[in-house]
Amino acid sequence: MNLYAIAMGALGAGLGALLASPLQKRWPRHALTVRVVAVVGAMTLATNVGGPMLTKLQDAQRLRTQASAVFANPQVVDAFVEETSQLSHSPAFVAWMERQVSERALAPERAQEEVALLTQRGAARLSDSDLSRMAELKAKLAANSPALCAGFFTGQVEGKDLFGALDKLASTDAHAWFGLSTRAAQLELAASPPARGIDAKDLEHALAALVTALGVERGGFLTQVLNESDARSESERCQAFQLLAKQTKTLPASTGLLLTRYIAAPQLLTSDAQVEGSPVVE
Repeated sequence: MNLYAIAMGALGAGLGALLASPLQKRWPRHALTVRVVAVVGAMTLATNVGGPMLTKLQDAQRLRTQASAVFANPQVVDAFVEETSQLSHSPAFVAWMERQVSERALAPERAQEEVALLTQRGAARLSDSDLSRMAELKAKLAANSPALCAGFFTGQVEGKDLFGALDKLASTDAHAWFGLSTRAAQLELAASPPARGIDAKDLEHALAALVTALGVERGGFLTQVLNESDARSESERCQAFQLLAKQTKTLPASTGLLLTRYIAAPQLLTSDAQVEGSPVVE
């Protein structure tokens, strides 16, 4: 039996494919989620169950060929190969994937979901500096795509928009995105350091502080879009996301950091929240 179609591409989407939870009280419709509707399933870790792994050279060549079919920017391809190959040859990851596919008898598509979920769960173990970097990268991705920008706010993100925006990143930023995705998966496999969540009440207080700091006009606009995101235009939803992403630096350090962590990894939201939806791989 061969272990194919283990989606290393899910790492590329991984920290963009974050589950989030709507706030239940003041802004019940706000989700800030990302729903993956397309993942690069052709990007694979190929090995035989119970057999030898591909050599690092073979694996890198496979990843490069398949990444090139998705990304036109050679610097982004290089970043993907260099960062994700660290995980594809990790004994812990290979053993984990063998358990997913052989013991649990998962189909390749379901295994792709598991890789994305591994990355998402591992985001709760990233440091504050890592999460700050991820929030910064999301803002840059949003600047590359109005549709993605609006999608980061509503949670309805098309894979083509996410990967198209990734393809426009500078080399340093592409390395950071794929590197953080890989690190999150590695930390989750190691179950260390301890995972950290975000309390829903703390988040609500932080958003209230942001609305106040924005003033009557901009704060009122953000509140309206939070409450009525489905009825708002793409431009308005994008503007609301940009307000969230940019204005955190104007708040007291602890409040700004909490919002930054949420923008980077909204699935960290814990109590008093219902998780809305789940990653979908098609």
